[in-house]
Amino acid sequence: MIYFKLDDNIELKSLEKYDADALFQLTEQNRTYLRQWLPWLDNVKTVDDTLDFINGTIEKYNGNKAFDLGIWYKNQLAGTIGLHEIKWETEETAIGYWIGQSFQGYGLITKACKFVIDYTFKEFNLKKIIIRCGEHNNKSRSIPIRLGLKEVECLEKAELLYDRYVNLIVYQITHQEYKNSEIFKI
Repeated sequence: MIYFKLDDNIELKSLEKYDADALFQLTEQNRTYLRQWLPWLDNVKTVDDTLDFINGTIEKYNGNKAFDLGIWYKNQLAGTIGLHEIKWETEETAIGYWIGQSFQGYGLITKACKFVIDYTFKEFNLKKIIIRCGEHNNKSRSIPIRLGLKEVECLEKAELLYDRYVNLIVYQITHQEYKNSEIFKI
């Protein structure tokens, strides 16, 4: 199990099978809100679907391919953050995240994302980390900007979001930029 305490209120923990109910309820409570930005909601209709997702995250972690963590705020599951896939051949990965609407405004994603970037560069010694955000998802886009990632491209019509294609803005930070960043200095 992966576990990190970021401060008195925020913890990051690997998702375990017993988290399926809480994660499904969080998804269910935020389905309409999340549907604006995330394409996978129609694939999560039951607790068993969430359990399948969690089992997949455990399998990817055990295969050294990725990890997903629950973001816990005051002992409540607030969202998730993780590496979509570690591409060992090119030494890069992408971070994805989401949070329940009622948990916004506490800096949870910014703190979690900063930690995951720091952890990933230190533990895996990768060359590059990227974050892709929907072009009009300003709250999500503010995270990589706040953390000093550079906007490198716009992928036009890159993601099917139910009934329409959306552009994705790609942000990145290289290992060298990370080492030189004042944001990540302790």
